[in-house]
Amino acid sequence: LIGVFRKEGTYSVTLMAQGAEGKSMRMPITIEAKPPSAEPVIVLTPDGGTAPLDVTFDASQTFIPPGQTVAGFKWFFGDENQGSRTPELGVARVEHTYRTPGEYLIKLFVVLTSGKEFSTQRTLVVRKPSLNACVTASRLTVAAGKAVQFESSCSTGETFSILWDVRLDERPEVVQGQSEDPTYIYVFDEAGDYTVTLQLKDAFGNQDSKSISISVTSE
Repeated sequence: LIGVFRKEGTYSVTLMAQGAEGKSMRMPITIEAKPPSAEPVIVLTPDGGTAPLDVTFDASQTFIPPGQTVAGFKWFFGDENQGSRTPELGVARVEHTYRTPGEYLIKLFVVLTSGKEFSTQRTLVVRKPSLNACVTASRLTVAAGKAVQFESSCSTGETFSILWDVRLDERPEVVQGQSEDPTYIYVFDEAGDYTVTLQLKDAFGNQDSKSISISVTSE
C-alpha cells in the first residue's frame, strides 16, 4: 500500500489485519509529513577519465520546493589547496580541469534566499593516462655506412621524455648510440644485427618501451 500525503502535518493511520480464525487486530500508526526540502543533484560530464580531464558540473536538475528561490551554488572540486577560501556563490553549470590522477570528492551546496543550505556529494576518479611506445623505421635492412631514420610519432600518450638506444646484438652491453629527439637518424658503420629501443616516460610516472631489429649488411 502506497499513500501520498500532499500537505504537511501529522496523520494517524490504522493497520487492520484478520487471521485465519477470524480474529482481527488493529495497530495505530502515526505519520509525520514534513514540508518538502531541496534535493541537490550533481551531474558530471564525463563522470571519469584520464588526466588531464575536463569535467562539466551541472546542478540544474536540483529540486527546489515551491515558493523557494535559489541564491546560488557553491562548488568544491576536491583538489583545492588546504586553507583555501570558501568559493563564492556561482551558477548551476561550471567547468573544471583535473590535471593530476586521483580520487576526488565533489561537494555541492545549494543556497536558498531564505539562508538555508542543502548539500550533496559525489566521487570522481581520474586515472593515469596510458602511454604506448611505437617505432617506425625507414628500412629494416641497410648496408654498412648507411643511415636509418626512426620515428616515434605513432606513440600515444603525453610523453615527458624520449630515449633512443642502439645496441649490436653481439655486444648488448655496449651502447652504440642514443638520442632524446622524437626523430632519430643513425648511421650503422658495422655489419651485424642491431636492436633499436625507444623508451618513453610521462609526467605521471608511466613508462613504456618498444624495440625494433635492424639488419646491417657488409655490401
